[in-house]
Amino acid sequence: MRHILPRLSVLLFVLFLACIADIVLYLVFDARSDVLRSLPGEHHEVVGKLPESVQNVYNRPRSDDPDEENKRIALLNDKVLATHADAPGIAVHFQELRGRVWRGVFTVNPQTPPGRYAVTVFPKEQLHPPGPDQERSMVLVDVFPDAAALRGSYVSLSERFLGLGPWWVVMAIIPLAALLLVYAYRRAGKEEARLHAEGLGPIYKLAKHKDHWDILFGLGSEHGIREGDELALLDPKLRRVGTLTALRVAKESSESKVGLDADISPFHVVSRAAMPSDATGDAAPGGTEG
Repeated sequence: MRHILPRLSVLLFVLFLACIADIVLYLVFDARSDVLRSLPGEHHEVVGKLPESVQNVYNRPRSDDPDEENKRIALLNDKVLATHADAPGIAVHFQELRGRVWRGVFTVNPQTPPGRYAVTVFPKEQLHPPGPDQERSMVLVDVFPDAAALRGSYVSLSERFLGLGPWWVVMAIIPLAALLLVYAYRRAGKEEARLHAEGLGPIYKLAKHKDHWDILFGLGSEHGIREGDELALLDPKLRRVGTLTALRVAKESSESKVGLDADISPFHVVSRAAMPSDATGDAAPGGTEG
C-alpha cells in the first residue's frame, strides 16, 4: 500500500490535468452558442440575441398569474417574434424576450432527416427575415441520426466516449482525491507511529547534490537521537544497507548526509538501534559523510 498510494495519487493528478485539457477543447470547439446538436424528436431550451431591441406593445412582462402568463407567451409567439427555418421539422416556441435577448424551446420533429439547418429569429413587424447581408439572430441546428453520431461530433473526449461534459468528470475526481488525501494522511500517521514504536524513522526528504545526498528523516531528540549518533539505514524490507550520522537534530526529525553511491530511496527507513550486518546483509558503500 505504501507504493500504491503515490502511484494512485499521480494517476488522479494526471487524470485531472487531462480533464482540464478536455474542458479547454470543449470550450474552444464544442461550446458554440449558435450551434445546437440534436436528435430527432428532442426539445432544447435556447437563448439568443437580436441585432436590436424590440419595442412592441404585445411584449408584456412576466406574471405570477398562470392565465396571464399563458396570454403573455401566446402574444409573444403570435405578435412579437417570428422564425424562418430551412427545415419544416424544426419549431420554436418562445418563452421570453428582454430587450435583445430571447429565450425559447426548439423542437426537432421526429421525421427530420439528419443535416444542418438554419433557424433565423426576427421581430414579427419586419414581415420578412433579414437578408444574407444583414445582421441577424440565427441558430444552426445539427440533427444526427442516432446518439453515437451525435457523440462522435464532439472534439471533447468526455463527450465523445462518455456522453458527459468534462466538468462532470472533474467533479467526480475531486471527492476521490479528497478521500485519498484523508486516507493517506491517517495512514501515514499510523504508519509513522508504528515505525517510531519500533525505533524506526521514515525519510521525509531526499535531495541530491553534486557529491552527496541530503537526508531529512523522522527521528529526533524526543526519540532519543543526539547529534553525532550513528544510525542504521534500512531498505524497505528492513535489511541494513548502510549507516549515517545524525548531523543536526530537531525535536521530531534529524538531518544527515550520505554519498551518492549509497543504496537509498524515499522508501528506506532509518533505525535507531544498531543492526549487525552479518545478520541483515552487508552494508552498502557510501556510508557516513561529514
